Amino acid sequence: MKDLLLRNFSSVYVHYIPLDGFQSLGNSGVIIPQTSRLAQRIRKDAERVQTKRAETWTLLDAKQLSIVFDYAFKHLASGSDEPFDFSQCRQQISPPVSADGHFAEFLGRCMHGSVDDNFEAAASIVGSCIVRNSLKLEGSG
Repeated sequence: MKDLLLRNFSSVYVHYIPLDGFQSLGNSGVIIPQTSRLAQRIRKDAERVQTKRAETWTLLDAKQLSIVFDYAFKHLASGSDEPFDFSQCRQQISPPVSADGHFAEFLGRCMHGSVDDNFEAAASIVGSCIVRNSLKLEGSG
């Protein structure tokens, strides 16, 4: 059983808190600290996971998570042998938050199809935007 769990989880902790009295498990001096340790572990692990997700851009709100589930279930229903591409799904559910992200999204969309023709067009557009922005900055100073 341990091997099966460790295939999917990096660690497993077991906490038992009885629903119906303490009986032979101990008194309130034993059970209450167990409950506190469990609550502390849940808070600590949730914070660690949220931090890791924020670092890897996989932190989702409820609306985004429902969209991801929809994509994932459609992928499963399609019967595809390809793995689910979470990063592609992530790009579809949230707009970029930085100029770098906007450039990456624009170039990613331009590179579909004929790369040679699209690269020329994308380079021309990006170049003209940089020059235009530079001229605006010079005019305001």
